[in-house]
Amino acid sequence: MRKFTITFLVLILSLTTLSLNMSYEELSDDLSMIVNEEEISSEFFKAQTDMINILSTVKQTNELFFQTLTNTATGLELLNSYNKRVAINFSGKVLFIQFVESKGISLGRENLKENITNQFDEIINNSGISADDVSTYLNSKGFNTKEAYLDLQYYNALYERAIQLYYQSKSLEYDISDEEIKNEYNKNQDSYVKPPQSEISIIRFEDSEEASLTYKKITDGYYNFEDVYEEKKKEENADNITIDLNVEGNQYVNIVKNNAPGYISKPQNVGENEWILIKILSKSPERKLSIDEAKNQIIFNLRDRKAKDYFDTILPKEFEKFKEESKVVLNKKLFY
Repeated sequence: MRKFTITFLVLILSLTTLSLNMSYEELSDDLSMIVNEEEISSEFFKAQTDMINILSTVKQTNELFFQTLTNTATGLELLNSYNKRVAINFSGKVLFIQFVESKGISLGRENLKENITNQFDEIINNSGISADDVSTYLNSKGFNTKEAYLDLQYYNALYERAIQLYYQSKSLEYDISDEEIKNEYNKNQDSYVKPPQSEISIIRFEDSEEASLTYKKITDGYYNFEDVYEEKKKEENADNITIDLNVEGNQYVNIVKNNAPGYISKPQNVGENEWILIKILSKSPERKLSIDEAKNQIIFNLRDRKAKDYFDTILPKEFEKFKEESKVVLNKKLFY
């Protein structure tokens, strides 16, 4: 889904570039643009352009080019064209957000903005960084205000949420017939398999000494693994989990792959002040799923394909119509 989101971002921005109902009007100084009725602040837009950092870098590396950019008609025209391009790209995001909302899909704007603000404040409060240091850091990144920074995080998250929720909504619209399920299963049986799996018990300890002593007493017959597990379970320091043996990088996979059910591992250090014992309860090899077992995955895959086809072929036309009926107003004080 992440790869699809990035690909779709490129698609929407290219579509927005092709046609946009855009005009220039004199707006208040605190506004950069209005997308339909959604107002975008000037401070936020300045941060979007990253112009402060760009000009600072140019000045440090090529003073002559900096003077050309900032003091000649050609240079100012180039900067204005760049600002327009940023405005067009950003308005494409906002228009798509509004397009999704026009389909009756709630994106939870208020909760999202509140969560982003709360997370930011929590990080700052827990770090003990002073307000002045926060301001200095944000300024170094091109944000004159905290609000401009939060707005950037908000719109990026809102845009990605719009893509994901609209994609999910469209995929659930499609009814999949039994005939489609049967055809998909017959054509792609090798894709519908249950991976090799293992069920294991894990007991956690806060130090190596306790873990080592417990392991020795279990292997010497003084303790029973299951009894220790039940005691640790009461402390929320024990679990039974099922792992996919095809997943690389899982900290348990190598232990399980190389041993049989019933095996109890030596203490394993898996983090600071965290040691574990593992017992393999069962292992099962990879096997093909029956059509009934695979049915839900088949339905998901077929819906996913239909949704992707909609996004590739139908959505561009629908979004084009939405743009034609929309209005983007740029502040003529900032653009010319």
